Amino acid sequence: MDEQSKSLAMQYMRTVSDRIGRTERFPVKLGDRGQMAARLLGCYGAMVESRGADFIMDDNTVSKVESVVKWMYSSRKRGLLLCGTIGNGKTTMLRAISYLFGSHAMYMEAQSIYDHFRQSRSFPSFPSRGILLIDDLGVEPPSSNDFGEVRYPLAELLMARYRHNATTVIATNYTLDQIGQTYGDRVLDRMREMFAQLTYIEPSYRK
Repeated sequence: MDEQSKSLAMQYMRTVSDRIGRTERFPVKLGDRGQMAARLLGCYGAMVESRGADFIMDDNTVSKVESVVKWMYSSRKRGLLLCGTIGNGKTTMLRAISYLFGSHAMYMEAQSIYDHFRQSRSFPSFPSRGILLIDDLGVEPPSSNDFGEVRYPLAELLMARYRHNATTVIATNYTLDQIGQTYGDRVLDRMREMFAQLTYIEPSYRK
């Protein structure tokens, strides 16, 4: 293809892009970044205290909050994957995000999504332009067999979120390689494109 054809292709691309439009990078209006970080950290602390535990504002917690806020404001990835060992704050972070964004976010455990799908053959009603927070991805069975029809509920949901460019935050004890082994290479390939990754390596707070 010569340079004139390439230039024409770029012009046509811009015309088509204008017609198609783009979804907002983040589905919720964020406001001041510093205030957002303070509010998320405050929500995180409140989630800890709601369990009867003492909230300790250590460097690891502050760093994780700052990383989540950086993803909200700066990342081109529509998803965020919180992965790592157990007991170090991934679920608390999901609940804090859910509380912070209220009706614009929905928190669900992966097992609950699986159970709902088995019973109704459909997914729960998620906010169409909101944030879906999936906790404990990987604890649920990967497949469902109903009268000989084998379905893969969470894999199907992740593929649907990818197709709709929907904002999704996941907490899991799996590594990306383990996600691929459980849900297949197609899901893994799309998750690599869709999700920024925040790894938790700190020891468990549950002592």
